[in-house]
Amino acid sequence: MIDCNDQQRISNRGQKGRRAREGYFAYLPSIDSQTFLHLSIRGRSYRLRNFTAARPHAPAKAALLPGYSDIGQLRTSQLVSRWISVTLDDLRQNVVTKPEYWRARIAEVNAKEL
Repeated sequence: MIDCNDQQRISNRGQKGRRAREGYFAYLPSIDSQTFLHLSIRGRSYRLRNFTAARPHAPAKAALLPGYSDIGQLRTSQLVSRWISVTLDDLRQNVVTKPEYWRARIAEVNAKEL
């Protein structure tokens, strides 16, 4: 995966005039068969985050998959074998400032779905 160094800049932009945000717990066994990843989508852009690989209390790095520059390419690739929508409560939790929340949610999903 390619790290996105502008993660903080992305998270600090205002929401006014922005496209709808989507979030999923995504299972990509060819990338990591041991965990679901967090998948953020806004418009055609996406970011993947592996909260189980991040240090405790540290935000997970945002990443793109090489060769898949937008969500349309990722969707048609069949790399994601399971898509589980995050809840409305989940969407209220910032992926950068609340890594503990997301680490716990991923652990719950992993325990239930893997």
